[in-house]
Amino acid sequence: MRNTSAFPPITADPSAGPRSLINVADWFASVCNDLVDDNEEIAWNTSEAEALRLIERNYVSGDCGAFAVALHRLTGWPIYAFEGFAHYVIRTPRGALIDIKGYTTLTKLQRRYGMPQARLRKSRPEDAWDEANDLDPDSPWSAVNLARFVIGQLTRRPFPRLTQRLRPSAVRPR
Repeated sequence: MRNTSAFPPITADPSAGPRSLINVADWFASVCNDLVDDNEEIAWNTSEAEALRLIERNYVSGDCGAFAVALHRLTGWPIYAFEGFAHYVIRTPRGALIDIKGYTTLTKLQRRYGMPQARLRKSRPEDAWDEANDLDPDSPWSAVNLARFVIGQLTRRPFPRLTQRLRPSAVRPR
């Protein structure tokens, strides 16, 4: 991974949290060795679209549990684990599945993870993401709080409607 991180400082006050999806992508690239291919660079002029691509890659191959917990806390909807804990999603009251890519289906998940016979099973938030993994769960840079920030920035369905529900206590750590 070549992180050329010529980004300006993430924030003037790191305790304030990320200011953009580019800040989040830079953070993920700096802590996830397999997020950026060897021939890819992250530069200060990375576009929001490129940042979102890196963030999506992170949430389909790593921190999907933190993303699911943030969505669960936002909506109250149950978390489901894709067989073998390969991925976590939220199930709406109407049965739709949601992850970083928006609405999805069991068939799409089976294709994405190469597990054609896999099923979903209900999961507990603490199984999806153990906040003990976060050094400081109150930090705006904790995994669940980063996911909450990302959810608030997403423009694809259903996220704009869901983020209308955001309130300060929606995803506070327990």
